[in-house]
Amino acid sequence: MHGVWTPETARREAKTVLGQIAQGQDPATEREEERRAVTVRELCQKYIANMKAGLVLGKGGRPKKATTVATDSGHIRGHIIPLLGTRRMKDIIVGKTSVVMKTEKLRSKADHAWRPRHRHPRHGPPRRRFPPCDRGRNHQSKPDA
Repeated sequence: MHGVWTPETARREAKTVLGQIAQGQDPATEREEERRAVTVRELCQKYIANMKAGLVLGKGGRPKKATTVATDSGHIRGHIIPLLGTRRMKDIIVGKTSVVMKTEKLRSKADHAWRPRHRHPRHGPPRRRFPPCDRGRNHQSKPDA
């Protein structure tokens, strides 16, 4: 916890820790494991180093090309590390992080930004922009004389 602790808050926390110890847990070991846990930034830096060393394979089981390495590194440094770099890998679950993130609102807006044209159940198919022409596609109408 951060900030000012009142005596009552300290007592509550001490009771919680004593309860964990009574159940056989070791809070000191858990805190140490928390400090040593790998962050997303560290994992990304290892991945980039392995990519540059040719240890990460691309299509066909061959090492990734230099342009792909540069592109992937740019994406990782520009997007993943700024958003998730300080998170611990143990806090990340499949598809989401265990902590609610600010980007969730942005992500949901991006999901709904583009919608394909489709039939509306009450209005039928989308209207054509121009009526069909019997004279063919490339016909240019000439003024009547």
